[in-house]
Amino acid sequence: MTGRFSRLPSNDAEGRYYQNRQSLDLTEPVSYDDFRRQSDSDSIKSLIQRDDAAFDEPIEKEKENNSAPLRESLKQYSTLVWWMLAMSTAILYGGYDSAVLGTLNAVPAYQRDFGEWTHSPEKDDPNHWEDVIPVFWLSIWDGIGPLGGIAGSALGGWLLDRWGRRFCLMMGSIIGIGAILILFLANTPESKDGKRVMILMGKVIQGFGLGIIKIETFTYMSEVVPVSLKGAVMSLVPIMTLLGQLIGAVIIFVVSSSDKSSAYMIALGSQWAVAIPPLILAWFLPESPAFLLKQKMDSQGALKSFERLLGPKNNPRAALNKLQKTLDEEAKNSVRLSYLDCFNAANRRRTFIVMFAGSIEFFFGLTLLSSVSYFLQQLGMDASKSILFLIAGIVVGLIANMGSTWTVTHIGRRKLTVTTLLITAGLWAVMGFAGIKQLEFTPWLAGGLCTAVVVVCGLGCWPASYAIMGETSSIRLRSRSQALGSLSGSLTTILMNTVLPYFYNPDALNLGAKTGFLLTALAGIGALLTYFFVPELKGRSALEIDHLFAKKVRSIGSTKWRDAEVEELPLTTAQV
Repeated sequence: MTGRFSRLPSNDAEGRYYQNRQSLDLTEPVSYDDFRRQSDSDSIKSLIQRDDAAFDEPIEKEKENNSAPLRESLKQYSTLVWWMLAMSTAILYGGYDSAVLGTLNAVPAYQRDFGEWTHSPEKDDPNHWEDVIPVFWLSIWDGIGPLGGIAGSALGGWLLDRWGRRFCLMMGSIIGIGAILILFLANTPESKDGKRVMILMGKVIQGFGLGIIKIETFTYMSEVVPVSLKGAVMSLVPIMTLLGQLIGAVIIFVVSSSDKSSAYMIALGSQWAVAIPPLILAWFLPESPAFLLKQKMDSQGALKSFERLLGPKNNPRAALNKLQKTLDEEAKNSVRLSYLDCFNAANRRRTFIVMFAGSIEFFFGLTLLSSVSYFLQQLGMDASKSILFLIAGIVVGLIANMGSTWTVTHIGRRKLTVTTLLITAGLWAVMGFAGIKQLEFTPWLAGGLCTAVVVVCGLGCWPASYAIMGETSSIRLRSRSQALGSLSGSLTTILMNTVLPYFYNPDALNLGAKTGFLLTALAGIGALLTYFFVPELKGRSALEIDHLFAKKVRSIGSTKWRDAEVEELPLTTAQV
């Protein structure tokens, strides 16, 4: 391959040459003025577009490109954004599943078929009886059920590096489709315990499939998304989760008025509609370039994946070069890859931060928010109104999470997480005090406070936690770190799902709204842990983050830290 070069004007003492590369072949000469005008017009392009064959630019240029305006970044990476939107259907599936299986407990026909006729005295009706699902089975379903998610996350972390991201997405979807069949047939056994066991089996197996899908989705997104878009794209996780929950809650509301068993069976079967799209996507999705380069040593395959992901506006060869440089830098600290490497001296701090970020939902009380309709019924609210309250809360939360694309992009992760967790602690405290004396408006106040928590966390700590997870782990250990983060989230979810029903269920402690005090303490602890242990990573490249942890920069004061070693590769007009 040959090329011709243009000499700079005579006032360039060093006699440097510039070339214009519109493709892999060098093209005709360009003037210095044309070169500068073109370079200026491309100044918003991020790290992933740079060519590593020219001269160094100052560190400030990296900061400028890593914090490019969101609108410009969306336009520049429009092809990649569409791929990420397609990938988010897997997140939609997880949200839909959690809403359907969690809200079914509030459907009268489901309570009749899976519950027990229980004496539940009320203030104006001491002899009141109703169908109540035993707290033991609520605890088992919501506690042991997520064990499948733990197994899926653990196995998924290994499968991701063994067989690739596309294979895991396909495998998780197939397992989920099979689990839905078990749930759909759950009311066929004659005994209620047999029916309850079928629900438990379906939840465990479906959790296993979703665990694989979840770790694949987070890993893939964090590997291919540029710095300037990472906050916005990772905000899709809670947005699509809530959208899935909204659709699921609407379905449950529609079937809740029927006293036929077929009504909730339709709701269970409707999960196939959201489980099949990720399976179809797996056939067309480009394999992760990081997997191809790191595990398969397939640079040509990685280049082709970058070409499909980035589209015609960006330089896939420069992206490949930058990825290789980052992998080489990380390889200096790790020769072989295993879960033990996540806890060695070089990666231990990063792993614990990922595990904490994966558990953030535990600290702000997502478990209660996900079953708010059933919780409000225990406070005295009608079933239909409680489900409507759930739907309204999801809608408001969805709007808030859409707004998080701005907050996560413009506000630091530390500040956003600490602030919103402290506000959340205050809201839960109000609910706890309101439950000291049960009044007629207590269920409505509790519902309103739960909605407020969704809004606050939807704008802050919830989407920020996914950005923290994606940014903290090193590229070489990303799949395993993400698996550990998902494992941590599943374990804390199991703990909360097992314990929480005993706080508010009528046949247990029956604390009602006073349950808010427990969540106040958890949110406060989460804010303190973030303040003392989570550094600010917003706007930093993967290499700069590597240096931040290698130099053991303290979390407090990390916002002002700047890496003097990172010099950005030059900005070019190259199109490959």
